Amino acid sequence: MLLLVSDMNHIKKRILSHVGLHLNQKLKDLNAMMQDLHEASKNETKSTAGDKHETSKAMMHLEQEKLGNQVKEIEFQLKEFNAVNFDTHSNQVAVGSLVETNLGYFFIATAIGKIQIDNLFVFAISNKSPLGSKFLGLKPNDSIEFNNLNYTIISVM
Repeated sequence: MLLLVSDMNHIKKRILSHVGLHLNQKLKDLNAMMQDLHEASKNETKSTAGDKHETSKAMMHLEQEKLGNQVKEIEFQLKEFNAVNFDTHSNQVAVGSLVETNLGYFFIATAIGKIQIDNLFVFAISNKSPLGSKFLGLKPNDSIEFNNLNYTIISVM
């Protein structure tokens, strides 16, 4: 499905909104999970089975660490996402570009995977990912090979 420039502008704005909402919701959900875990650990009372209690406490601590790391990662993604100037238009792929290729559409900013905007599927990938980094600097009609697939840039928005 080839898009007109005005359609790509509209799609890009919708993608930006979708990605921002997705990251903020994920952060909100993780923080709620952290709060729930914190409350559960406060309410944990010492049972008569001491080893069982200590194991439960250790498992909660590990889960808190894991969630804490996920929160830091999402906060970092949000910080990087919010730092990108998405209004800059260039003829070559950069962070914040919506890239139309012969094999689909890619939004180069942060990795959240496949998203659907109207009837269009777009892959939101990080500029630091193997494919995202290969796209950087390419212009329409440039081609790359990645995982035995040949990508040709059709347009950059």
